[in-house]
Amino acid sequence: DSVKDTATNTGNTFAFTLTYSPEDIGKTFHYVVKEANSGKVVDGIRYSADRYHIVVVVEDNGVGGIKTTTTITKDSISVTDITFTNECVGNLVIKNEVEYYKENVQLETSLDGREDVEYTITVEFDNGTKETFTLKDGESKLFENIIFAVSICLYEFI
Repeated sequence: DSVKDTATNTGNTFAFTLTYSPEDIGKTFHYVVKEANSGKVVDGIRYSADRYHIVVVVEDNGVGGIKTTTTITKDSISVTDITFTNECVGNLVIKNEVEYYKENVQLETSLDGREDVEYTITVEFDNGTKETFTLKDGESKLFENIIFAVSICLYEFI
């Protein structure tokens, strides 16, 4: 297999230009679209390992030109769009110190120096109050004298 073309993202999209001629009538072309760093972690980003298979059939359009029929599949399932979902690799550390019935909880982030990533965290307490805050790489937040913490919900935004 050889690389036919590469594309770089423009915002959230990318595009390839494929050209066919009358000499291609009756031929079927097969392509695979994948991330350049497919399945690898590079600079704190885990790139999608998804592979999309594209089949282009070139036919005579009946009026002296060509027409193409394109199908796209992912994991042998027909799809209409190609979407890659990449993940930021980092850590959220929760430290607990318990003294009798009171607890100190400290949340810390470690994102390998990635300044463009942040964790938005909501802490909900037994009394129904909630506190939402954002942590970036290396930042932390300390909650002192917590009697009970019902849940800590973590949302990661890139």
